[in-house]
Amino acid sequence: ADATFDKVVALECCFHFDTREDFFREALRVLRPGGRLAVADIIPLPLANRNPLARLGEHVGRAFWQIPAVNMYFREEYVAKLAAAGYEHVHARSIRDQVYEQFARYARARLDEPEIRRRMHPLIRAFWKGGVMTPGAYDGADYIIATAEKGRG
Repeated sequence: ADATFDKVVALECCFHFDTREDFFREALRVLRPGGRLAVADIIPLPLANRNPLARLGEHVGRAFWQIPAVNMYFREEYVAKLAAAGYEHVHARSIRDQVYEQFARYARARLDEPEIRRRMHPLIRAFWKGGVMTPGAYDGADYIIATAEKGRG
């Protein structure tokens, strides 16, 4: 029902929605006045910061992870879309420097564990291991924390 929740939290899922803007509007609808939206999301970085391998990785990754092309926009547009949906006090900050390197280190170690080696198909494991070990694998990706509030009026 409308105005049911104080908080809506979405962790690493909004990029899958078709569209992210529909999710923003639906979350706003179910929030009570003064309610907050908190999102951890993956978005692209501007093209100027990406090498050709990162652009190719974006295309392949988008297809593999089933990310609609309409969700491929930068942080400034992300903030603008939240505001356009009706949110106030919109903030989005990058935490990519605290996420990707640490994730890659964890994933590389995990993929070498005997249990994973036994359970995972060798080609899939090689694909994943190659992806997280490739220099620049995350050059095109930003990882943001976005927060916004439904107005009280």
